Amino acid sequence: MKYRSKPDNQSYFKPDKTSLADDAERMISIIEKVASGDYSIDITEFTGSDRPDATRRIAEAFGMMMVRIEAREYHLHKDRVMPPSFFPGTAHQ
Repeated sequence: MKYRSKPDNQSYFKPDKTSLADDAERMISIIEKVASGDYSIDITEFTGSDRPDATRRIAEAFGMMMVRIEAREYHLHKDRVMPPSFFPGTAHQ
């Protein structure tokens, strides 16, 4: 049996799916950015069918946490700018 040689620019092994270990470093970097207050990070790349189940579940859970934290921060900021007592008829409720 003869083996064909591949051009230098092609990989001999390219997995169909990425592994959890492959995703870990990128996810850690994203988590660190979010921890510093950057909620503009897009994690949808980790939710595709080409990702391991564990990666998808972590990304989906993390995405929900991001949404909840961002919403809390929005409400905290809004209450600081216009506290409830600012609105007529709402003080002491």
